[in-house]
Amino acid sequence: MITQRKYPLETMRVDLPTLRDLEIFPTNAGATGIFDHLDFTQTHQGRRLLRQRFERPPTTFAELRDVQRAVRFLEAHTEAPWRVDRGLADAVESYLGSNFVTTTARGSIPLGVATWWYERRYPEIVQKLCTGVSAVQHLLTAVQDLVLRITTAGPPEGVLSHHSNRFTQELRESGLDRLARGSRKISSVDALAWDRRLRGDLRENLRRMLESAYELDALMAIAKANREHRLVMPEIVDDEEPTIAITGLRHLFVPKPELNDCQLGPSSRVVLLTGPNMAGKSTYIKACAVAVLLAHVGFGVPAEAMRVSYLDRIAASIATTDNVRQGYSYFSSEVKRVSDITLWLLRGERTLVILDEPFKGTNVKDASDSTKLALESFAKCQTSLFLIASHLAEVARDLENLPGFRCGYFGAELQDGEPVYDYALRAGVSSQRLGLWVIEKMGLLAQLRELRENGEPRG
Repeated sequence: MITQRKYPLETMRVDLPTLRDLEIFPTNAGATGIFDHLDFTQTHQGRRLLRQRFERPPTTFAELRDVQRAVRFLEAHTEAPWRVDRGLADAVESYLGSNFVTTTARGSIPLGVATWWYERRYPEIVQKLCTGVSAVQHLLTAVQDLVLRITTAGPPEGVLSHHSNRFTQELRESGLDRLARGSRKISSVDALAWDRRLRGDLRENLRRMLESAYELDALMAIAKANREHRLVMPEIVDDEEPTIAITGLRHLFVPKPELNDCQLGPSSRVVLLTGPNMAGKSTYIKACAVAVLLAHVGFGVPAEAMRVSYLDRIAASIATTDNVRQGYSYFSSEVKRVSDITLWLLRGERTLVILDEPFKGTNVKDASDSTKLALESFAKCQTSLFLIASHLAEVARDLENLPGFRCGYFGAELQDGEPVYDYALRAGVSSQRLGLWVIEKMGLLAQLRELRENGEPRG
């Protein structure tokens, strides 16, 4: 359910560093991102449109509401796949982009004579025309079947009915319904006859039909992703002060996840998470941010239930790197990133801010002081929400009584000298440290001791 906001709103903004930090798109060759995990599009063009939805989510609150209605409808009425694959759509695009020219202008050379001449003089061109026109025919037939299923079920007003109706109208008014209804194999004469129009006076009609088909492909992909990954459509609201309430949250990349809740709102605008390495802090804050982004794109979310305010921006600082060319050290890059986020807050943008170990590029004293100052300042922002992971337990304790501030932690239980993680979020602060255990477990501690005692080998 989505209710109308009480004030004007521009588009949700997600910058490239945030998309990278949340692993929406893969940053390394061969890697898989959240987008790949959810991409069930049947065409390359539909995939491009779906990717754009992550980079530039629906531009208005009304548009997001429209997308949610469309996806819910498709989830309920289109479980059977539509008969389109990427090769077919690519063949159509290749045909429309071809530059070979035939001299069979209407009224000049009789079509039969022209076909006879072309088959003998340019057989490869005739074959390409037959393949291209046949691809158009099969694609139009498949989309027509899908649109018929949609319109028969009575789609909601909005983006879904718009593209379904536009396709049907263009198909009928252009006369391309005759091509779509054709059942026999495209002959050379048919190919030259249809080519006169498909790459001529009907090109723009066909292009508009394809645009609608690709939009439907993207919407169908969202609906299928929701079904395949058991994603639940969130409730998006217009609270004066932003809130996020998630029950049973999980990360899409964790095969057997521990379900946790996430509560951010007026009484807990800033949540600071502490705990040892590998306990689950980073995965949790990423899962929360991914769920909020998916909600604003129009997807369901990996949770049992979710209620979230419509926000202006999601901003993350998780995997900051230095920049030699611009002269930024690691710490300078951290500071610049937090500075950018702070400027968005000063502009009054309703933002979900995700920080993982802020200011870790400097000494512990400066990191503690900087983190404390940032958290105290963030707690004053009534229009934004903050989820921060840190090892600085002393900062958490210093700020426990700050209005709008709350602490949580992930821990581990030592059993026979081995930490056992349950990945469950608890209220409070953790001072548990397991960094040295990790160093020992991975063999580094023994290597360092050997090096200290014996030095390097001498030949």
